Amino acid sequence: MWHSANQDEFSQSYNLSTKQAHGLQCTAEHLKAKSDGGGNEHSNIVAACRYCNKKRHQYRKPPSPERYKKLVTDRIAKGKWLPESILCRVQSTLINQ
Repeated sequence: MWHSANQDEFSQSYNLSTKQAHGLQCTAEHLKAKSDGGGNEHSNIVAACRYCNKKRHQYRKPPSPERYKKLVTDRIAKGKWLPESILCRVQSTLINQ
Protein backbone atom coordinates (compact mmCIF):
# COMPACT_ATOMS: atom_id res chain seq x y z
CA MET A 1 0.00 0.00 0.00
CA TRP A 2 1.35 3.44 -0.85
CA HIS A 3 0.39 6.92 0.16
CA SER A 4 2.97 9.09 -1.57
CA ALA A 5 2.07 11.19 -4.56
CA ASN A 6 4.41 9.22 -6.84
CA GLN A 7 2.45 6.27 -8.18
CA ASP A 8 5.01 5.70 -10.95
CA GLU A 9 7.83 5.23 -8.44
CA PHE A 10 5.77 2.69 -6.48
CA SER A 11 4.78 0.78 -9.61
CA GLN A 12 8.37 0.64 -10.86
CA SER A 13 9.68 -0.49 -7.47
CA TYR A 14 7.40 -3.54 -7.50
CA ASN A 15 7.25 -4.14 -11.27
CA LEU A 16 3.53 -3.30 -11.38
CA SER A 17 1.50 -1.60 -14.04
CA THR A 18 0.16 1.84 -13.19
CA LYS A 19 -3.33 0.32 -12.96
CA GLN A 20 -2.16 -2.36 -10.50
CA ALA A 21 -0.36 0.24 -8.37
CA HIS A 22 -3.48 2.40 -8.36
CA GLY A 23 -5.42 -0.46 -6.73
CA LEU A 24 -2.90 -0.54 -3.88
CA GLN A 25 -3.15 3.16 -3.07
CA CYS A 26 -3.96 3.91 0.57
CA THR A 27 -7.51 5.21 1.06
CA ALA A 28 -9.68 6.19 4.01
CA GLU A 29 -12.32 3.51 4.48
CA HIS A 30 -15.42 4.54 6.39
CA LEU A 31 -16.44 1.61 8.59
CA LYS A 32 -20.00 2.92 8.61
CA ALA A 33 -20.62 4.46 5.21
CA LYS A 34 -21.33 8.16 5.04
CA SER A 35 -24.51 7.31 3.13
CA ASP A 36 -25.60 5.27 6.17
CA GLY A 37 -24.94 8.11 8.59
CA GLY A 38 -21.27 7.44 9.27
CA GLY A 39 -19.06 10.44 9.84
CA ASN A 40 -15.46 11.42 9.46
CA GLU A 41 -14.53 10.69 13.08
CA HIS A 42 -11.25 8.86 13.69
CA SER A 43 -13.18 5.95 15.18
CA ASN A 44 -15.05 5.46 11.89
CA ILE A 45 -12.08 5.58 9.49
CA VAL A 46 -9.36 3.01 8.83
CA ALA A 47 -6.64 2.73 6.21
CA ALA A 48 -7.44 0.36 3.37
CA CYS A 49 -5.99 -0.14 -0.08
CA ARG A 50 -8.20 1.10 -2.90
CA TYR A 51 -8.78 -2.52 -4.03
CA CYS A 52 -10.16 -3.62 -0.65
CA ASN A 53 -12.18 -0.46 -0.18
CA LYS A 54 -13.85 -1.01 -3.55
CA LYS A 55 -14.35 -4.78 -3.06
CA ARG A 56 -16.11 -4.29 0.27
CA HIS A 57 -18.70 -2.07 -1.35
CA GLN A 58 -19.36 -4.41 -4.27
CA TYR A 59 -21.36 -6.73 -2.04
CA ARG A 60 -25.13 -6.32 -2.32
CA LYS A 61 -25.04 -5.50 1.37
CA PRO A 62 -21.50 -4.57 2.44
CA PRO A 63 -20.36 -6.68 5.39
CA SER A 64 -20.06 -5.14 8.81
CA PRO A 65 -16.58 -3.96 9.81
CA GLU A 66 -16.23 -7.02 12.05
CA ARG A 67 -17.29 -9.43 9.29
CA TYR A 68 -15.04 -7.77 6.73
CA LYS A 69 -12.09 -7.92 9.15
CA LYS A 70 -12.67 -11.68 9.41
CA LEU A 71 -12.81 -12.03 5.61
CA VAL A 72 -9.55 -10.11 5.24
CA THR A 73 -7.86 -12.04 8.06
CA ASP A 74 -8.89 -15.35 6.46
CA ARG A 75 -7.50 -14.24 3.07
CA ILE A 76 -4.20 -13.25 4.68
CA ALA A 77 -3.97 -16.60 6.47
CA LYS A 78 -4.44 -18.40 3.14
CA GLY A 79 -1.79 -16.24 1.45
CA LYS A 80 -4.40 -14.70 -0.82
CA TRP A 81 -4.39 -11.11 0.39
CA LEU A 82 -3.72 -9.58 -3.02
CA PRO A 83 -5.07 -10.60 -6.42
CA GLU A 84 -2.81 -13.35 -7.85
CA SER A 85 -1.52 -11.15 -10.70
CA ILE A 86 -0.23 -8.54 -8.26
CA LEU A 87 0.95 -10.98 -5.58
CA CYS A 88 3.25 -12.82 -8.01
CA ARG A 89 4.90 -9.59 -9.16
CA VAL A 90 5.42 -8.25 -5.65
CA GLN A 91 6.82 -11.56 -4.38
CA SER A 92 9.27 -11.90 -7.30
CA THR A 93 10.45 -8.32 -6.81
CA LEU A 94 11.05 -8.87 -3.09
CA ILE A 95 12.93 -12.12 -3.73
CA ASN A 96 15.21 -10.44 -6.29
CA GLN A 97 16.14 -7.53 -4.00
